[in-house]
Amino acid sequence: MKKFDVYQNIEGNNLKQLLLFVGKYSNKMSFARYYEGKLTEEEFNQLQMEYKESILEEDKKNRLHYKENVNGYRDRINNFCRTDMNVEEYAEKYFNHLLEQDIMSCNLNYERFEKGKYEPYKRTSTDFLYVKYTRRTPVTRGPVFEMCFFMVGETYRKLLLNMNKLFEYPYQIEGGEFEDLTFYKEERLLLAICSHERYAYMNLEDDEYQEFLKLDILSDLTER
Repeated sequence: MKKFDVYQNIEGNNLKQLLLFVGKYSNKMSFARYYEGKLTEEEFNQLQMEYKESILEEDKKNRLHYKENVNGYRDRINNFCRTDMNVEEYAEKYFNHLLEQDIMSCNLNYERFEKGKYEPYKRTSTDFLYVKYTRRTPVTRGPVFEMCFFMVGETYRKLLLNMNKLFEYPYQIEGGEFEDLTFYKEERLLLAICSHERYAYMNLEDDEYQEFLKLDILSDLTER
């Protein structure tokens, strides 16, 4: 598996080639927007639990990557250590501090979702699949997002016609404004775009990666 970041705001024919490539291998795609509509208490508690579990899983992964120095992760953190500190103690304090901050971000009041301010997505597109409410998209954390999933069909074809740059924002979906465009092959993420932060990342199997390289649409690839 090849995982790499994309910071190049590609456009024109290169963008079309990228979208055709991920469309070829994907069977679904998603968009997201901040959600301030109504949630049942059960829905709210479920997304809170999932968010906390994702924070704990990320903390576990980061500590493992530090231990194994994945892509120089340990070296980068140790470079910030003061000379009078033990690097292992510094790393422990660093990860504990990040975890504490993330756990604090779990705090969210249900009252703001008890009545809700606006209607959820209308769900009229023929290629629409389902909606998921979450506090974390593939590229963003926040209060609550409404993630709308579609088959790679008519909505995808409209993207090919109307999308001009990789970091375009927002996407107009049936009158609503969305962001965080993501393509999937089953549950594997192929391409996720965070337009307002101007970065994206891809996860490709080795054969897909070799085919992607032949397109020659990116001048620089930063492996994760």
